[in-house]
Amino acid sequence: MALRCSFQQVVFIDGVRTPFLQSFTAYKDLMGYQLARHALLGLLKRTNIDKSVPDYCVMGTVIQEVRTSNIAREALLSAGLSNKIPAHTVTMACISSNVAMATESFDFHSIAKVFPISVLMDGPYRNSLSAKDIATGQNDIIIAGGVDFMSDVPIRYPRSMRKLLLSLNRAKSTPQRLGLATKMLSFKNFVPEAPAIAEFSTGEIMGQSADRLAAAFNVTRREQDEYAIRSH
Repeated sequence: MALRCSFQQVVFIDGVRTPFLQSFTAYKDLMGYQLARHALLGLLKRTNIDKSVPDYCVMGTVIQEVRTSNIAREALLSAGLSNKIPAHTVTMACISSNVAMATESFDFHSIAKVFPISVLMDGPYRNSLSAKDIATGQNDIIIAGGVDFMSDVPIRYPRSMRKLLLSLNRAKSTPQRLGLATKMLSFKNFVPEAPAIAEFSTGEIMGQSADRLAAAFNVTRREQDEYAIRSH
């Protein structure tokens, strides 16, 4: 006997975003969660949804700030929504916010795009989990979206220096500390490591992957431009 499943209708209510700006300009002193916060506040104002009403919030992000590892949660709280509303963050390169929507629902991308809920579906995947949660009745109202912030990317000490710093923290005696401190003075330990723009496994940058996909699915340059215009 075949199993029959009934699903709730998923509805996209509305969406907002912060203005797109060049990196290192008006947003340069903010953090990513603050951009998402502004979008959330704009969304609530536009939809007139009470801050206690949403059941869940999910956001996608690529460039992760370690201090706000669950950026969806930080944005939610800073926007004044209830701390009883669960939130999580997903990442899948440049479709992270689509996965969030498909996962729970909403899109932010490069500078923040917030989507209200009952269901937010803006993009193929960025938020697919949200839609699934609503369809299966796990939640009724979900905020889904994404945010990335290019004006303060995480630049680290090289791994050799990080290992020495961790060892220094565990050193038990003064001679051990002095020995490690001396090793730190090597020039190579002060060469900063910036995040690579190329994908880790393939070594491709986003444009190269986009070109391959466009060729595989026969998407013309004109079709891409027309889609970009519609999205704005």
